[in-house]
Amino acid sequence: MWSPPPDADAAIREHLVYPAEIARRTGVTRGAVGNWMARYPTLAGLAIVELWHGGAVFWWPQVAAELERLGLPDHRYGKRKPRDA
Repeated sequence: MWSPPPDADAAIREHLVYPAEIARRTGVTRGAVGNWMARYPTLAGLAIVELWHGGAVFWWPQVAAELERLGLPDHRYGKRKPRDA
């Protein structure tokens, strides 16, 4: 009988993320992540599962690589960008 490799559960739990977890890992708000998903189709397209209530599940290594490629998050201004910038 087949069984998953040792620690497979831990790896899956570490790498499967939803938008709130992306926000936590990147130090931004959930709203910012929602804006990124709307603004960057390549990022939103990384969803591996679409949930019935409009949410999605992502594979963190892919998301992290795409965020780096896009230059996000932009922390040049700290947590919040100045209104006049």
